[in-house]
Amino acid sequence: MPTTPAAAGETEPGRCSDDCKLDAVALVERFGAEGVAWLDSFLADYIFSGEPLDRVLVKARELSRLAPRPHCAFDHED
Repeated sequence: MPTTPAAAGETEPGRCSDDCKLDAVALVERFGAEGVAWLDSFLADYIFSGEPLDRVLVKARELSRLAPRPHCAFDHED
């Protein structure tokens, strides 16, 4: 099955679709860097690394000039 550019971006680490970038920009504009950091921290227990919402939050952190999320944010013993 041929892959579209958006589909390729969904599977490649570090890549973000246009929708992801637009959503990340909207988060930064609405909540600012402090709000993005809080939202990312709050949702870390509920999302998985690499899924669409995670990619939006990672991009929002970059746009907010926040440090990357620590890798241990997803290390949970449930």
